Amino acid sequence: MSGLRLREAFNRLLNHQYTQFLKRGAAAMMLTVSLSIPALAHHDENKELDVYSSGTKHSQELQSIQDRFNQAVKDRRIILVDRDWIQMNEAINNLPPGDTEQRKRYLVEYMVQRGQMHVPKEMFRNMSDDQLYDNPHAQTFMLRTAAGNQQVRVCTVYGARGEQDGPSAVRDFISASTAVHGPDIAGADIRLAPDARTYKQFVIYHEIGHCMDDWFVTGIRDAKTLGEQMSYFHRAESFADVHAALLMAREEGITDIAETIANTRLVNAALSGPYRSIWADPASKGYYSSYIYSTHRSVRATQDYIDKNGAQSLQALSYQEIAELARDIVDQNALSDFEAEVLLDLFDAKFDLSTWEKVKKDVPYIAKRYPVALQLKQEMEQALRTLLDLNHIPANQSALELMSFAGNPYMRMAELQAQQNPFADEIRAMVLSRVLLKEAGGKNASIKDLTETFIRSKDQWRADLLSADDTDRKEAQDNLKVAGRALRLAAQTIRDNAPSSNTPKPILVDQPSGPSGMGVS
Repeated sequence: MSGLRLREAFNRLLNHQYTQFLKRGAAAMMLTVSLSIPALAHHDENKELDVYSSGTKHSQELQSIQDRFNQAVKDRRIILVDRDWIQMNEAINNLPPGDTEQRKRYLVEYMVQRGQMHVPKEMFRNMSDDQLYDNPHAQTFMLRTAAGNQQVRVCTVYGARGEQDGPSAVRDFISASTAVHGPDIAGADIRLAPDARTYKQFVIYHEIGHCMDDWFVTGIRDAKTLGEQMSYFHRAESFADVHAALLMAREEGITDIAETIANTRLVNAALSGPYRSIWADPASKGYYSSYIYSTHRSVRATQDYIDKNGAQSLQALSYQEIAELARDIVDQNALSDFEAEVLLDLFDAKFDLSTWEKVKKDVPYIAKRYPVALQLKQEMEQALRTLLDLNHIPANQSALELMSFAGNPYMRMAELQAQQNPFADEIRAMVLSRVLLKEAGGKNASIKDLTETFIRSKDQWRADLLSADDTDRKEAQDNLKVAGRALRLAAQTIRDNAPSSNTPKPILVDQPSGPSGMGVS
């Protein structure tokens, strides 16, 4: 590389504090650059990205949580992926839909900018497009990358999206569908739900729990049989829920979230279990998914621990000690393999235990399982009535047995698609783009002005989601839904009216090879 080209590269990196100093090299026309992140030495200058910081309140909260963990936990690096950052930069750069390779490059750059480390693009090679960004559900990817002579465990955590209020997040979480469960159940109002911020914080701490899990995630990898693997999956998810409940008490002072989560997990199992027993392949993880997420026993034990010892007792514990406490709670309270078998039998019976009642005296197999099945059913029934407003169903009638589960795997998809109106969303995005442009200063505004306007607007829309006015909340939710598209349109308008030289400074991203990782949701 010529001295001039190297100076240009140095200056670009200096703008983002990646370089330390530039000095004369060993021969004429040679210069030496020292980098604060050594792995950035191999850049492909033919592929450049324009990158802007995201300063939403949600982004700042993520950075704060990430910094707290990484300062205290030295044997792994936790990166909380900020969907606001990715959405904004994809929109500003007009990233084509489905461009998975480009999206991976944004993740690489995100790791540098927000995680202070370089992760090779190839580490994301096993992640599909919806996993990279479009999947609305939270998930964690565990990677290993070289740092000097050591292998570093890197956990990239996607939290919940911010485009939902508490009740709608719970409704999505339990997967209630009128096509499958009937209007009496799926159409019922949500009675018990955390506010949107509490829900998002719990999800983040749940996903970080997977990063802190040195026991059950390893068991998933090393399991010799499908049953053993599913048992470890159940314990891994129980661990993450317990870890989250403990940290909500320790970090946020919220001490009653565990009982709410226990009810939500039970309802999710009740609504999804029989459905999966009909349609899922018994040799697949999906068949066992409702059992995997039946974490209620461990979560309720956590609530008991918090109620007995108080949140202040957790303040004296390190993050590693919190993880060890979560492990102990799960070891003592996770569903046993026998309870798992009974739970799956209960799903197969669609909660109808009348036949079990008739034959239990004569069939030892049923006699042993019946009381366990009855207790599980009663727990789900109670959780269903606690979480949903089912006052229209008599107390002496089982709400669980009212569900038909007559649908097929495509009915919920069709139902959701019927609720969406892409044309209306496009119109809203166009209108919203004009609002953003006007507030940024018009067609001749800078991209920087536009991004600052977008950040302020997104903070306001999220604040509106928490307001009591249903109209404002619905409008805010619609705005958040099309925010990326609106920003893309506004940015394109500015570019169409700007001189060709009026472009932001690029950040270079390289593509070295590296190992792959595994994901846990």
